[in-house]
Amino acid sequence: MVVDDSMVARSMIIRGLSAHPSIEVIGYAINTLDAKVKIPKLNPDVITMDVEMPGKSGIDFLKEYLPQHPIPVILVSSLNLKVFDALDAGAVDFVRKPASQDNMDAFVT
Repeated sequence: MVVDDSMVARSMIIRGLSAHPSIEVIGYAINTLDAKVKIPKLNPDVITMDVEMPGKSGIDFLKEYLPQHPIPVILVSSLNLKVFDALDAGAVDFVRKPASQDNMDAFVT
């Protein structure tokens, strides 16, 4: 499942992940409120989540949601966020969002 408020970034991540034969993107959410509703319905194995979104940030969402509902989350951001901040919030990994479509191949491999 992909959680990102940017339609461009969300589409790029979904397209990139869906190209991998072992990955099925089962849905997306446009922010953390949408994610909170959709996660129990879709029951994803893994979530990619943007850090900066309107309302609640991805890190704040993880601090609140993961203790009661453990699920592997990979935080994705274009910000210079410290990796340890992401991991401390409960993320299993942190990756930098590709700056352009040209960088997408490196992002999904």
